[in-house]
Formats: sequence, structure tokens, C-alpha cells
Amino acid sequence: MDDLHASRPTSFQRLLFWAILGGLSVFFAEVSIGSYPFPFTNVWGLLVVCPLYLLHLLVLGYVVLARRRPRLSALFFAGALFGLYEAYMTKQLWNPDWSPDAVRVGGIAVLPTIVLVLWWHATMAFFVPLLVAETALGGSRDVARALPRPVRRALFGRRGTVTLCALAAALGCLHSSIPTNTPTAAHVAASSMLAAAVVLALAALYRWRTRGRRFPLRALLPTGREMVLLCVCLALMYGGLGMLLRPEALPPLGPQATVWLLYVFFGTVLWLALRSSPRVIEPELPEPARPFPWRLWFALAGIYVATSLASRLLLGRAAAVFALANLAVGAAVGVTMLIASVYDVVRITLARARGRRSFADGTRPSS
Repeated sequence: MDDLHASRPTSFQRLLFWAILGGLSVFFAEVSIGSYPFPFTNVWGLLVVCPLYLLHLLVLGYVVLARRRPRLSALFFAGALFGLYEAYMTKQLWNPDWSPDAVRVGGIAVLPTIVLVLWWHATMAFFVPLLVAETALGGSRDVARALPRPVRRALFGRRGTVTLCALAAALGCLHSSIPTNTPTAAHVAASSMLAAAVVLALAALYRWRTRGRRFPLRALLPTGREMVLLCVCLALMYGGLGMLLRPEALPPLGPQATVWLLYVFFGTVLWLALRSSPRVIEPELPEPARPFPWRLWFALAGIYVATSLASRLLLGRAAAVFALANLAVGAAVGVTMLIASVYDVVRITLARARGRRSFADGTRPSS
């Protein structure tokens, strides 16, 4: 059957979409803050950093989206599980090299854990790449629908373009906030332009191969059989990088047990959040081809590059203030999201339990 009339994407189209997801995750999580400015041009970035983000995104994306339309709490908890790789792989939750004097509880650094797990990875490495890829290239809106209504209006309403431009400018400022990784304005410009070019090139190739058709995100994610191989690859990365990266920073069993408890906690609340998310019953069909907003994408890329360069040229090393602002905002947003998501899960779980008891007693649950 011709690709133009196929109801499901081809394997090559799906692989291209996976590459876009991985590129977006690396871009938002590593490049945007200047943590790893050139992931697409060296062996370590291409063979370790990009696969690391891609595997987490595909595995957790499948868990959350394969059979359900997820609640925001489910997406948040999956992103938090993503961020826990900063324990055994990089050891940053126990011994952060960028905050060695951080306050510790149970052997883990409190502020770095909040920022990395609850904010940066949950949002920038997991949620935002899924949201961007689905709304820009996909034919479904499951991730966008999980957002609160005011946020949806701000992003996709009449003034959505203004909001997106402001966010691109904020990312540009953040990109130049770690001078040790981008020591000169030339480094800042090269990093931001190269990363934007890679993402735009992958999107253009995908649009060409799909002839503009928009497949549901669910159809582009891995299948159950593919998940087995992806999980094996992710487990191998955990083992290999855990032994290779900073093995001397691995703490005794006490602090490790704290991370085990975090895995159990986030895994449990994710399971509860998914139980309350509606199942997808009918198969979703792809949307026909429609114009792609290239002008907006190039405008956002231009704003990102321009503001990252301008903030370095105008502020120099004082641009580090944006990194401090990110820590403060990230900690506040992460803790708020954790409280709101746990409340959502508890509320829905208790409501389901009351409904089951009322049904067993032969009475109608109170509204």
C-alpha cells in the first residue's frame, strides 16, 4: 500500500520520529542550559547522551501513552522516574559536583534532587519533548490535553505565538548561563545554531517522508515487542554507565536505599495515576496532510539563537544569574507539581474506592 494512504506509519517513519524525540529531549535538557552544548558533534554525545535520553523517553512514553490518555500527574511521575538516572548513572543525587555542599537528607542532596528529578527531567527532558513532537508533527493531542486549561490557552490560544516567543527567549538566556561550558560568544552561537539546525533538519526529513501526514503519537511509539529490546538496552546503559561514570562517588547502602525508596514511591504513584487515566478503546486514524508552520519554527529558532548570543555579549559571566533563577523557579515548580500530582492521585484513588464500596453495598455513590 502507498505510504500516502497507509493507516499506520512505516518503520522508517517511526525511527525518524524517535530520532526527533531524542533530539528534542537532548536539546531541551542539555543544550538549552549549556550543560552539554555540543551533543550532536562528538562520539560521546551520539553514542551515549542521545541514546540515554531517547531510551528513557521511549520506554516511559510507552508506559504512559500506549493504552491510555494520561493525566498530567502520570506524565509528571514518569518524568521523575526518568530523572532518577542521575543517581546510579551520574551519582549527582548523592554527590553533585556542581553543589558539593548541598544539604543532604537520607544521604541525597536535597536541592539538586528537587531540581533534577522534579523539575528539569520531569519537564524539560520528558514532558516538553513529547508535547512539542506531538503538537508539531503528530495527529493527536493527548499530551496537550493533560495540561491545565489556562496553560493550554496560553500556549495554543490567540496569543500562543507571543508565549512561545517569550519561552524561546528565556531558553536562549538560559543557554549562556554556564560560562565554563560555553566560554566564548562563539561557543554560544555555534552550540545554539547547531542544535536548532539538527532538530529542524530532522523535522524536515520526517515531514518529507510522511508527506505531511500526522500520525497519532501512540502509533509512533514502540510496540510491546520493541519495548523488550529497548528495556534491555536501557538496563545495559544503567550498568555500563554506573560502573564507568564516577564510581568513587557511589555511596554506602544507606543513601542508596533512599533512592530505592524514591523508585518505589514514584513507581507506585505512577501506577495509581495510570489506573485513573482513561483507556484508549478505538484505534486512531492519521490526519491528512496540512501545512507545517515553518515560519514559526524558524522564528523561534532565531529568537533562541539571538537571545543566547545577546545575553553572553551583554552580560558576560553575569549571565550565570539565569542559572540561579532556574534553580529557584525549578525548585518551586517541582515541589508544587509533586504536591499537586500526589493530591490528584490520592483524590482519584479515594473516589474510586468509595465508588467500589457503594457498588458493593448496592447504593449510589454520592456526587
